[in-house]
Amino acid sequence: MARTPSGIDLSITSDDVDARARIVALAQLQSTQRDPLRLLPPHTSLHSGPGTVGRCPVIHADTAVTYEKIPEGVKIHITANRATDVAQLQKATESRVRALAPPS
Repeated sequence: MARTPSGIDLSITSDDVDARARIVALAQLQSTQRDPLRLLPPHTSLHSGPGTVGRCPVIHADTAVTYEKIPEGVKIHITANRATDVAQLQKATESRVRALAPPS
């Protein structure tokens, strides 16, 4: 994870070739999603949550999501639609990434 002037980047990698292919496919899917469906309250992992439920670090609400392939996987770029939202996006994403870390 790395902060950028307009949002945050997430690098997702694997040593496993098959896992890398799946990472790229999922990043491509993430890049095609738009704002979540706000009127559907349950979070089903099918892009139906409002962004306030669940812990996926890829936040779609009021952002643009793009990606680029890197040797071991992908780098996902999450850009806030408004400059005033950059700090909040970075803080929320960092919190979600920390929540994914295995206990030490």
